[in-house]
Amino acid sequence: MLGLIVPAIILLYRPLRRNDRAVLIGLGLLVFGVIVNRWNTTLSGLIAPPDWSPGILGGVVAAAYTPTWVEVAVSIGIVGYGLLAFTLAVRYLRIYGGAPSDHAP
Repeated sequence: MLGLIVPAIILLYRPLRRNDRAVLIGLGLLVFGVIVNRWNTTLSGLIAPPDWSPGILGGVVAAAYTPTWVEVAVSIGIVGYGLLAFTLAVRYLRIYGGAPSDHAP
């Protein structure tokens, strides 16, 4: 409810949408809702794996999982691309209402 209904009300109701603090709270609740949803999905799979799951042998974990360097590199690359996009957006788009400047902040 907090991660979907409240942000929808805040973002659809014009007086609240014009209030910066309300928009920030709504977007924060939206991000919180996505995180809780993913955490719930992941955690339920980790807590009670089915008996037929690979790596489970009589209730004992038969094999441990360690990510390879490729998986780690891809994860770091995804985060890096996100940070690069944010940096370029702040630098070249008029985010704060002023004219873009030629010098680095």
